[in-house]
Amino acid sequence: MKRKTLFLTIPFIISLFIIFQNIKLYVILLCVYFFAGIILIKLKKMQIKQFFVTILSCILAFSIFSGYNLSKNELISRYTTGIHTFSGKITNIKEYAQDKTSYTLKGKFENGKKAVLSVYTDNIGGKYGDIITLKSDFTTYENSYLFSSYNYNAGKNIYLNPQNIEEISLKSNDSAKNRLICSIKDYRKQISSKINQKYGTTTGRIVNAMMFGDKTNLDDNQKNAFYRTGIGHVMAISGLHLVFFISLICFILKKFRIPKILTFLISIIAVILFSICVDSPVSVIRAGVMIILSKQAELIFRKNDPLNSLMLCVFFMLLVQPYLIINSSFLLSVSGTYGVSVAAPYFVEKIKKHYNIPKILNSLITMICVSLCVFPVSAMFFDETSIISPVSNIFLVPICMAVLFLSFVIFLMAGFTTIMVIFKPVIKLLVFIITKITDFTASMPFSHISFGKNYFGTAFLFMAAITAVIYLLYKNPKFTAFTISFSIFASSVLYFYDSVKEKNYLKIAVLGDNKNCVAIIRYKNTNIVYDMTGKSNSADYAQKYIQQNGINNISSLVLNKNQAYSAALFNETNICTDISSVIMPSEYKDWICNSKISNCTPTYTNGNLSISQNDLNIESKTDMLFIFFDNFKFALCEKTDDLNEKCNAVYIYGDKTNNFSNYETNTFSGKKFLNMADIKYYLKHRRTNFSHLNSPFDTMLEMNYMFLPKYSCNYNIEFLIDKNGKLTERKIK
Repeated sequence: MKRKTLFLTIPFIISLFIIFQNIKLYVILLCVYFFAGIILIKLKKMQIKQFFVTILSCILAFSIFSGYNLSKNELISRYTTGIHTFSGKITNIKEYAQDKTSYTLKGKFENGKKAVLSVYTDNIGGKYGDIITLKSDFTTYENSYLFSSYNYNAGKNIYLNPQNIEEISLKSNDSAKNRLICSIKDYRKQISSKINQKYGTTTGRIVNAMMFGDKTNLDDNQKNAFYRTGIGHVMAISGLHLVFFISLICFILKKFRIPKILTFLISIIAVILFSICVDSPVSVIRAGVMIILSKQAELIFRKNDPLNSLMLCVFFMLLVQPYLIINSSFLLSVSGTYGVSVAAPYFVEKIKKHYNIPKILNSLITMICVSLCVFPVSAMFFDETSIISPVSNIFLVPICMAVLFLSFVIFLMAGFTTIMVIFKPVIKLLVFIITKITDFTASMPFSHISFGKNYFGTAFLFMAAITAVIYLLYKNPKFTAFTISFSIFASSVLYFYDSVKEKNYLKIAVLGDNKNCVAIIRYKNTNIVYDMTGKSNSADYAQKYIQQNGINNISSLVLNKNQAYSAALFNETNICTDISSVIMPSEYKDWICNSKISNCTPTYTNGNLSISQNDLNIESKTDMLFIFFDNFKFALCEKTDDLNEKCNAVYIYGDKTNNFSNYETNTFSGKKFLNMADIKYYLKHRRTNFSHLNSPFDTMLEMNYMFLPKYSCNYNIEFLIDKNGKLTERKIK
């Protein structure tokens, strides 16, 4: 089968992806490809028109990127200063706890500039199509350690974030189109509510998550169990759900002998209605386009080519919104679809030519192909991924599909009470089986792998690219399979070598922002979480780091400030299932009322805290933490005024006005570690700026290192200290 369109689509997609990662790398690779293409033409391995089409496709990717970037930068530069008025139509609504709502608005600023905004505010009763007008100042989104806010919103063409809204008003827009869309969304809410009422909280939440992708009410343990088992995709609305729904519709139409042309039109309507019902995620839009292309091919008696359909679909979606190329949901959807519809059939067909394989092995090969295809994306965007997904999908996905089938029947039957009563014991039994298996498999240490190192995503992506190049050059299934196996082996060696190499290092991770600070100290089998501030996001920072690094047990959880509030947050977040001890000052004993914190009874201390484990000693005061490792002394403090002890290294956190970090000038711009020579030079020339420090600063002159974060920054840094007292640092992403 000729696939001429691939010479246009694939270079465009790859170029756009590389441009968003590193534009210099794109220029280098384009030059390399240009000269390589000339050589291939000389060797008659490539046609001239193919070469020019690919080059033009690469240039088109850069042009699209540049155009959108200019438009985005103009929008940001114009509206991030001063107060502006924006008026837009509600295109999406998401409700949260405490009567809060997020409205997605598509409209214009006061001077007519078009934009899309996401407004998080009190619930003002807005419905789809209503007009919201607001007056506010605006900031840009930024990726943080906890959430890639910029990537997430840029994929939706949203670049500005309303802050300090001064005025907001709502105007009803009751058109026929808006009433239709509102009725569809209200229908979904009614079905969701009925499922929760009839099937109970646990079963109802899981069924709603599977059918509508609504994971809002699922607790973290349930979600982690699904993801670590490798079936988290059944709770994210994707092509799987749409294909299943359309297949059910087509099956019913076929039984009634509906003509193909009418079936095709009904399928298009069903795709549109389903997309509206689930709030039109990019994975459903991608799947919808591919389904329409597939049905259209059947209608004109042409064989559908999944690779052509997928690449054309991705190409046109990126033309409309190029920032989708950094959207994790979009990339997972594309890579998973490639695995199940292109890679798996190819390898299964090649194997069947030489061996007679049973159906279950056929399914296993398919699941392995899908897992391998999504693995690089998982390594780039997520903290961990399942390594048992090929096996778990074979056994659990059919059970999930049975739940989904019964749920869709309920949905199509408008939640008819008799049908729900008949299905109730079956659905509850199936959900019970799923939850028990996922809880058991997720608790096994080998069920998942964590991506604690920043370079793993790039390494896996590089290996995937090498595999693709090998296939394109040789088109030999055995050689390609060998390359994949070698890549897996090399990745495993890299992972375990890195783990063994750092085993004897003391690791001190400092996480937070200008209000939060949590320190995680790790040495051998000792893992200590120290909440320095007791603010709102400390538990979230700790949970993400623990998940990212595959930590299965916490030796001690220390709550230093705002203990009652901090205890509630750690209880809600449940950072780890195995916590040996929780330590806090005795004066807060009555506040906690002897209740457990993270399933552990607290231990109360009088005065300063002291912990000794292995070769590690930790002492703490109210705003200071001292870590002793052999002859190395590390201090973590909120302000330099209280530092009157000699240390080998000190890290200063917080946003207080008397922090040393506030007195940084351009002399220290861009520096991370400051040695004695730097400080002495600065004192000699700028002494007046530090006259208030006096003796504490004289003490600092004895230090080997100092780390001074910029004011109001995200910390998220990890220090590694070896037995010789050598200190290195790395940014945690």
